[in-house]
Amino acid sequence: MLKMTADEIGAFLQQQETGVLSTCADAEAYGTPESFGYRNGKLYFELAMPAESKRRTFLTQTDTACFTVQDAKTARDFASVIVQGSLDQLSEDGQEAGMALAQNDQFPSSHVFPGQDTSTVRAFVLEPGSVSGRKGPDFEIDATAASLPVRGDNE
Repeated sequence: MLKMTADEIGAFLQQQETGVLSTCADAEAYGTPESFGYRNGKLYFELAMPAESKRRTFLTQTDTACFTVQDAKTARDFASVIVQGSLDQLSEDGQEAGMALAQNDQFPSSHVFPGQDTSTVRAFVLEPGSVSGRKGPDFEIDATAASLPVRGDNE
């Protein structure tokens, strides 16, 4: 297993569409698959937050969120990135989130189910505090696609 460079991590995140967002409340972890957008070194999400939902409880109580993205084809052809940091709700317009999601979000409405009230959807940004990326020896990525300011074990 090899460490990814900051440029490889940025390019990888730009090319992926989904991952698992992990939050924590009262010493209980909660992970949900989410579509995301990557722009200017930050991760963006549009998340439904119905009143009294488990998701709302966990999002409002989490100090540090963790987002994991992986692409695994074989035992030698794989990559994964883990981003930890603060997850904050954006202002009402969510313009930056919308632009990021439009760039690399395959399923922009994956958080909404048929018949679900979309008025509870809010835009969030994950500000990276630490980032790590690993890849297998056969994984290839065009590292010129994007760059992520990396803090953590890739420094």
